[in-house]
Amino acid sequence: MQSSSPLPSCAVVISSCDAYSDLWPYFFHFFFKHWSSVPHPVYLIANDLCYADERVRTIKVGPDAQWGSNTKKALEQVPAETVLFLLDDFFFCDDFPEDVFHETLRQFQKANGKCLELRTHGINGPAVDGTRLRLATPENLYTGLNSNLWSKEQLLSISEPGKNIWQCESLLRNQLREGEKHFFFLDQEAPKHIFFVEGVRGRFWKPEGVAFLKSHGLTPDLRRRPCPPQGQGFIQKLIRSVQKRRMSRQGFQPPGFRQAQTTPCAAEC
Repeated sequence: MQSSSPLPSCAVVISSCDAYSDLWPYFFHFFFKHWSSVPHPVYLIANDLCYADERVRTIKVGPDAQWGSNTKKALEQVPAETVLFLLDDFFFCDDFPEDVFHETLRQFQKANGKCLELRTHGINGPAVDGTRLRLATPENLYTGLNSNLWSKEQLLSISEPGKNIWQCESLLRNQLREGEKHFFFLDQEAPKHIFFVEGVRGRFWKPEGVAFLKSHGLTPDLRRRPCPPQGQGFIQKLIRSVQKRRMSRQGFQPPGFRQAQTTPCAAEC
């Protein structure tokens, strides 16, 4: 049953950069397939390219200057106090439960939440009365940087210029260890919110990401972004190292059909 309460304010922000522009058509294909009625503005963080879809507002942050710098510049242009923050290589694989999400969003805002781990369910943390939320603590460290609800102010506080995503995540967990009381995760009985397949790791396609796309009739360009052998053996690591150097030399330019959906922007998109 749909709630009669006013729709809570929120923006959807997808963390990305031009080097991952080849993922945008896949990410948004599945995003809008599984959340076609999204009632919130959708923002994409990029450098100089734009994603050619009127449903998406591209925020250009200029030359890449690490995750913290890019995120900070982008968030300063988002006119919302709460954001649903997603990464570009996690593809929705089931319908997004909009009504469930909005009730959780209301509870998060009422509890003055700063960060909510939407993927994590459990009982290893104090319950927040009257909600489906539980408190993250230094003992459980249930907090991270993907598929989360954030107060924009909190996300800005850890988006330090010059720091990469892992360094910023460390800052977040340091805040938790220092006694932050407004980081949450979901109770084990709470409905699931996020269903996705991780398509890329370490700049390369994961086999399950390629298989997921192919199961939907989509074929990624493996010359542009390879899917090398997995594992920690010497040969596997050598192959990945060689391919990373080749990818760096090529400059990560989006080829083929993707150029029809990503364009260099001189004006606002």
